[in-house]
Amino acid sequence: MKQLTNTRGKDSGKDSEALPFTDPEKHYHVAASVKEHCDVNAFVSENADDPAFHDFIPKLKDHLLSRILGDEWRGERFQFQDAERRDLYFVNNRLYNHQAIRFNYTTYDMRRDQDSVSPSTHPDVMVLSHEDDGKTHHPYWYARVLLIFHVFAQYRDIDGTLTRPVRMDVLWVRWFGRNLWVRTGWKAKRLHQVGFLPVSDPGAFDFLDPDLVIRAIQLIPRFVGGRTTMFLGRSIVRPPDDNDEDWLHFYVNMFVDRDIVMRFRGDGVGHKSTREATQCLREDRDPLDESDQADAPDDETVIEVVPNGHGSDEEGAEDNEDDEDNENSDSDDYDNSENDPGEEPLDEYDAEGYAEL
Repeated sequence: MKQLTNTRGKDSGKDSEALPFTDPEKHYHVAASVKEHCDVNAFVSENADDPAFHDFIPKLKDHLLSRILGDEWRGERFQFQDAERRDLYFVNNRLYNHQAIRFNYTTYDMRRDQDSVSPSTHPDVMVLSHEDDGKTHHPYWYARVLLIFHVFAQYRDIDGTLTRPVRMDVLWVRWFGRNLWVRTGWKAKRLHQVGFLPVSDPGAFDFLDPDLVIRAIQLIPRFVGGRTTMFLGRSIVRPPDDNDEDWLHFYVNMFVDRDIVMRFRGDGVGHKSTREATQCLREDRDPLDESDQADAPDDETVIEVVPNGHGSDEEGAEDNEDDEDNENSDSDDYDNSENDPGEEPLDEYDAEGYAEL
């Protein structure tokens, strides 16, 4: 199983599995099928040269152990010792792959609705963020689902007893970082921007409990920014037609449906569980208005930050082959001087970079 069986770009009709209607009382639903599976060690070994698979098994065991031991995820990846990881077993050492997952949610007007997420067609999701910095606070983090699977896990507890196998559903995701060097949001009249975290960040690829996903989200490539190979080299996690390149930035589509609009505006009566986290949207704080962030970097830099707080900020220069074209296109992209003549020109803030989610 060298290739991901549900890699984006395949014919989803041929690859789809039967997924019955979801129980509305459950937050998500994955098929119970165990037909498509692989040996997890063989899967990782066959893709050992792929940078996306670095520490795949240790990260997976850390994720599962934290859930088994009841540790609440607060945005940081739990790390266990090797001895603790050896106490976790996968039944038959198998990973069971799935083509799709469905999420139930309550809309802003108290109706029930459902999203279907598939790595081959609709792969992007959002979860609640866990941020401490009030100046740059944003209520959501964004991730691309690369693989949907489950394992049957057993754990040897402190008295040496092996627990009964428990099915655990997991999402393997690639995190996005938010671009804070451009004005975004309602006040700026611009969509929020995100971009993939570089593979050099320890948390660029990680595992996610499906129960934490709020909804699917639509991310639109920012075509004027073009593609780049700086985030990740050749990898099977990309669709075959992406030519080993990633889009530099994506726009977060806040207007894909009415419920999403209210999730980015706040005060949806049906969004009870996220109401407190989204209060910042009403204030519409712009981090570029803060005094300590008034000066954007002069050169185009990429700030490598892990959304779950385990990375360090590192800067790497990005070559710009056509400064004049970039200057013109970026200026057109967000010049709102006609709408608000009192605003300062924003060209100086369009350095291609990411800051902490």
